[in-house]
Parts: sequence; C-alpha cells; structure tokens
Amino acid sequence: MGSIISNIVHPIWKIEGNVNTKSMIQVAIVVILGTSIAYLIYIASLNYISSSLAGILTAFEPVLAAILSVIIFGLTFSVVELIGFVLVFISIFILEKRL
Repeated sequence: MGSIISNIVHPIWKIEGNVNTKSMIQVAIVVILGTSIAYLIYIASLNYISSSLAGILTAFEPVLAAILSVIIFGLTFSVVELIGFVLVFISIFILEKRL
C-alpha cells in the first residue's frame, strides 16, 4: 500500500539521479544482504525459538535501527519519529502481554 502511494508522489518511471552499474550493484547488495539473507536467518531462527518470541524480536528491529542511527550517525529524532518510537514500544508491550 505504501509503495502505491509513494509511486504517485515519485513515479518509478521518473528516476532522479544516475542509474549506472555501480548504483545497480549497490541496490543488488541491499536486496541480497538486507532482505534475502535477513529473511533466511529469521526463518532459520524459528528452529530455535518460538514464533511469538521471533515476532517480538522482529518488532525491536526499528527500535534498534533508530538507536544505532543516533549512536553511529549522530541523527536526532523529530516529534513524529519520537511518536513512532513510542508506538513501537507500546506494540511490543502489548505483544509481550499476549504471550
């Protein structure tokens, strides 16, 4: 759903910037490492932990990414990002109580 709305604002057929071999290799690396391998590791982890625990740990991913972006890159949070941060924590607590 988000990609459909995003495509209205930034149509995929109107790419801004340079599309060259280097940028395509970088996209391939993100797809392979950031998506495929991460998904395979997640599926493999289900052999060792329960699916409900895996779901809760998955909910921590955006929180960890936000914390690491502050530590590593020195980014700051806007009000909207802080609200999102709080909402993620609330959802984690709700999921944890259901276990």
